[in-house]
Amino acid sequence: MPLHSATVDHQGTALAIWQLHEVESLPSEANTRGLDLSELATIQHPQRYEESVASRIALYEAGKVLGHELIRVIKDEFGKPHVAIAGCEISLTHSSEFAAAIVSPTSCGIDIEPIRDKLNRVCGKFLSETELAHAAQNTERLCVYWTAKEAIYKLYGKRQLIFKEDILIDTFTLHEDLRLSGHLLSQTGQKQVWLRSLRLPGHRLTYTSPERAQ
Repeated sequence: MPLHSATVDHQGTALAIWQLHEVESLPSEANTRGLDLSELATIQHPQRYEESVASRIALYEAGKVLGHELIRVIKDEFGKPHVAIAGCEISLTHSSEFAAAIVSPTSCGIDIEPIRDKLNRVCGKFLSETELAHAAQNTERLCVYWTAKEAIYKLYGKRQLIFKEDILIDTFTLHEDLRLSGHLLSQTGQKQVWLRSLRLPGHRLTYTSPERAQ
């Protein structure tokens, strides 16, 4: 079974990570859990479909940690995923090697990204001048910035945000498992957001937390 991990923190946020080692087993893994994958029917690219199925399996495993059976995802008008359980918010992410999901009592966001040189070429498009100076062309640090901003964007759940202006990340010290904070500037004002970022093989995974970890 390619379940990498399934955990819950003291704030009630469950995280599950699924490793895409044996994609041929995904249909049976999904079927065993009784997952409703009808909302994925329009995905034509085989790899993207496999990654999306894996993220639904990860969601099921995260829900199981909290005692929920999350078998169906519903997307709103902005494409933000939801489940039909009160007080249960979700977020999904996937790459070619990992899929992950979080289940939280409040609105949440999660993102995973390979640590790759491409980020050095595009960082000027999503980082403020202060963030650029701090990142200092360190690829893993850039990956933390990118995944943190994506996680906050997914938490917001709407469009029309400019990453380098509307989502700002506070300076952090790079660790395998780190806590950091950011700020979301939207039409409703400024909101501080707490996040946790984990290093996986060749990747960074970052997700929002309901409140600052003690």
